[in-house]
Amino acid sequence: MTHFLDPPTTGVLPASPIVQSTETDFADLGAPDRNLDYSVQVSPGFEALKFAASLLTGVLLLDLTGSDRTVRDRGLESKAQDALDEARDQVFSARPKSQLARLHHDHIKLALSHLERAAYHVIREANVIVSTTSDEIFNLINSAWDELKKTSSLLPGFHTVDLAQSCCAFHDKQLSQAAKR
Repeated sequence: MTHFLDPPTTGVLPASPIVQSTETDFADLGAPDRNLDYSVQVSPGFEALKFAASLLTGVLLLDLTGSDRTVRDRGLESKAQDALDEARDQVFSARPKSQLARLHHDHIKLALSHLERAAYHVIREANVIVSTTSDEIFNLINSAWDELKKTSSLLPGFHTVDLAQSCCAFHDKQLSQAAKR
């Protein structure tokens, strides 16, 4: 199986290096010993979920601007599905041993569920912005991101970016105000 970040066989942009997380990496971040195995097991799934969320958000932006969803001969929704497939494999093969790790795992599984539901709609809609499901898709992606943010406070090494000041947050406020008029 290919990794969702594997470089394509053709193209001009080099692929980003894939960082492998080890028990030492998580121990250096302060993870308790009983959570090290779990952290290493679920970390690739966590990263795949972040990647899928960014791709699904990208589809929303491309549809909003009327642009083509295809990048290097593959649609972003297809790449997002690959990332979700990998995340599902990683998340459901991870074995949390502590109560804290189980809580962390629950949040990751919720994020996966939200993103899979968003991907379901994105894949079936030619233009999600004009679709009746656009609000649901946006809310599902936001909910997934909220779940991923919760994981970063539970165990070290699971970092997210605060999007409260992002362009999406700015445009969300503008769209909400426009809808009230």
